[in-house]
Amino acid sequence: APTMPGSGYSDIQIDRRIVNYPKDDVLPILKAENVNEFFVDGFSLGTAHALSIARYFGVGGSGYDDHQCVGVGLNCPYLSTPICAEFQMRCDADDMWLVRHNDTQKWSAAWNYALWDLLFYVPYISPPAKFFGDVWPKWAQACPEQVEQLIRDQTRTVVRGSQGQGCEAMHYTTQSMWGFDPREVNVKNVCVWYAQDDCLSPGAGSPPEHGEWLAKMFQNKQEEADGSSVAGESQKVRLSIRAENVGRGHMTYAPSKGAAYTVEEETIPQTLLQMVKQTKEK
Repeated sequence: APTMPGSGYSDIQIDRRIVNYPKDDVLPILKAENVNEFFVDGFSLGTAHALSIARYFGVGGSGYDDHQCVGVGLNCPYLSTPICAEFQMRCDADDMWLVRHNDTQKWSAAWNYALWDLLFYVPYISPPAKFFGDVWPKWAQACPEQVEQLIRDQTRTVVRGSQGQGCEAMHYTTQSMWGFDPREVNVKNVCVWYAQDDCLSPGAGSPPEHGEWLAKMFQNKQEEADGSSVAGESQKVRLSIRAENVGRGHMTYAPSKGAAYTVEEETIPQTLLQMVKQTKEK
């Protein structure tokens, strides 16, 4: 999977917009790897990027003629500020106390960078994944190997320094002003999995009403396709929705062996693969 700008070995993009991510970052990879058809899934912040990719490479999108996104998976998704304002929902940006319309190059954004220096470089408290067990204890107790994996991932996130996170994770324009409307997404296979007990503390997850809104949006698209007299079987929308409350909050659908909510290691990628296969068999 491509690493987002400012993370790992990817370059920083000052004041980037998620709407540009498919064309600027994903399209060159698809061309280089000669990928014509694919599906995408995202977790948390990654769901905004997954929606943007599905919009750009989905039916009717700018990149659809050369590279088709045939499915999108959303694991504990969140919504942009404009959608939250339109439908009067809690906004993840508000939970994260982001500075509105902040300029990452001004002195007022210095706390963005100082915070991430603290989170990733101060001994005994870094990286923050060490304390995820305090936020989601049931998940950490059942899946200690996932905690260790997240610690390794977060260590890699700042391999080139924490400045990229200052430009990304705490930046209002990037996080909340996506530059596109998720209602413009048109793909044939969709997973929307959200947790009803998500976002129990500020900034520690995605409000469940965001997942509910997205699920309803895709249900409407499914009903429109099912009711169309001109839509063929290949144009129908296949949809998987899960809204569970198993005490694991934001980490509910992290894959693990033997968890009560999984069946034979069921994951979003596995579910999408099955859905795409069914689409091709019709």
